[in-house]
This record gives sequence, C-alpha cells and structure tokens, in this order.
Amino acid sequence: MATTTTSPLSRVIERELTTYPYLATELRENDSRGYRAAGVLAFSEREGQRYVLMGSELRKNSVEPQLTFLAGKREPSDRDAEYTAAREMWEESGRLLNLPALYTALRSAPDRQVLWISAGKMALYLLNTKDLYLVPDIMPELYDNLQNRPAFSEMSQLHWIRTADLLSSVKPVVDNIPIYSFAFSALKLDPFTNWLQGKSLEAQLGSLTLQ
Repeated sequence: MATTTTSPLSRVIERELTTYPYLATELRENDSRGYRAAGVLAFSEREGQRYVLMGSELRKNSVEPQLTFLAGKREPSDRDAEYTAAREMWEESGRLLNLPALYTALRSAPDRQVLWISAGKMALYLLNTKDLYLVPDIMPELYDNLQNRPAFSEMSQLHWIRTADLLSSVKPVVDNIPIYSFAFSALKLDPFTNWLQGKSLEAQLGSLTLQ
C-alpha cells in the first residue's frame, strides 16, 4: 500500500503558529516546525556603528534591484530552521562561505538571536560576525569579483548597510537602491526596530513575556 508523507508544516495547524513578531534566543516550538522561510542577517560593529549585510536583487515584476535579506524558502530536505537559514545565505552569497561552520554558528553562538517575522512565517537569524570570522568585511568585494557565480545566487550585489540608514520613517533608499517592501515591513516591526536602535535582547525579553 502506498503511503503518503506529510510535511512538518502540514502537521502544525496554522493557527498554532505565533501570529506576532518576536525576538528571542530560539524559535518557539511550533514556529520551529512550521516555518516557511529562513535567512541570516549578519551584522558587524565598527567604530560605534552597526552594519548589516543585505543583497540587492532584481525581483519579479520589478525594473530595478531592491535591497532584501539573504533568505529564502524552506526545502523538504532542510533539517531545521537554522539549516535553511545557513543554506540560503550560503547560496545567496555565491557559496563563498563555509556552510557547515555557518550552520554550527547559528545553532551554538553564545549571543544567538532570531527574529520571527509572522507575516512571512520567516525566521531571520541575527549573526554577530565579530568573533566568528565567517563573514568578512570584504564580502561585497569578494562577491563582485566572483567568477562563475552560481545560477541560484540571485543577488546582483551584496552591501554592508548602517542600521541608522534603515530607520527612516519612509521607505529608505540606500546607495540609490530602494528596499524591498517585505524587508521594509520587517524593519518596522517593534522587536526589529528596537534591535536596530541597539537595544539588547535582554531589555526586550521582559515585554515579550507579556504577550
């Protein structure tokens, strides 16, 4: 008799997924089983400024590249959200990074943080590159100079962007590149905005327990 298999998402009732955004050290159990997409937002602290790594991508039905996260959809073979996030960043950055090391860092980094973006059922991992040496500051230049760029790497360019430039009340344009609507919506979420402003995770956890 033929058997049918169900995906992790189909086993988690939609209404059991968290319906509001939160920032935490790990995903809640149902969200970790039912997520649909994941990615990594690497960040670096330099001279008192925080920078995040994003990509510019020519998206469907757009006439110019837009800034977005290094993220993508879950694949059936992905073992967990951290793996989806690591794989997507590895692919979108042209396979320049070490996938096993990136996956290990997302699972075990002492200051690991993940933003749950409920609107897209996305887990966005915030990765501090300070002590990991996984994502070099010259990443955009390495990507620009990459020959035989993999076909699945859809980014036109990679960019280190100051978080201060992403806090505009209107849709920001950085380096003459507009930001993708989904990414802009995520930036406006309270947990993400607080993080961009430099508020620690510990300072936010108290308010999350009131949800």
